[in-house]
Amino acid sequence: MKFPILIFDLMDTIVVDPFYTLFPKYFNMPLEELYKIKNPNIWPKFEVCEVSEQEYFEQFFLPNSNRKLEDPNKLKQAIFEAYCYIEGMEELLTELHNRGFSLWIHSNYSYWFEEVRIRLALDRFFQGYSVSYKLRLRKPQHEAYLATLGLIQKKASECVFIDDREANILAAREVGLTAFQFSSTEQIYSQLQEYLE
Repeated sequence: MKFPILIFDLMDTIVVDPFYTLFPKYFNMPLEELYKIKNPNIWPKFEVCEVSEQEYFEQFFLPNSNRKLEDPNKLKQAIFEAYCYIEGMEELLTELHNRGFSLWIHSNYSYWFEEVRIRLALDRFFQGYSVSYKLRLRKPQHEAYLATLGLIQKKASECVFIDDREANILAAREVGLTAFQFSSTEQIYSQLQEYLE
């Protein structure tokens, strides 16, 4: 069997997203409360380099919250230190790599991606990376998937896309990709069985 190219999302598919695990502890408040005062629009802009890191931190909170980050570098370092694999994912990637699959990442993420890449030694597994800070495009924009396929130099029919967000999965299917929605390493392993046998 000719193996498909496997394209993985990054956060909450390969790597535990620090926002959901670290931020409630860091700010000492439930996520529901943080959502009320956090600027929801600034991170997506940072992911495509529309704002700088400094601007991201300066606009982290909504203007009417009367809050500001006291020590942005402390938060940044805490985020970097929180990067870790989702349970079982490192082992799954090892198996897929050893079996000869070509693995790629397609992620909405800022240039902090390079820190994830180094800390988790992603180059052991992945042949390439398509990240929003370089593309200047974000999933679920169709153009983001098409740009990724252009980088990989493969047709959509030759690839399988894996992501935790339903909107990203639906958009991937709309451009012709086979797409599996991630919920756990075990579930993805099961869905990939037809390619592993």
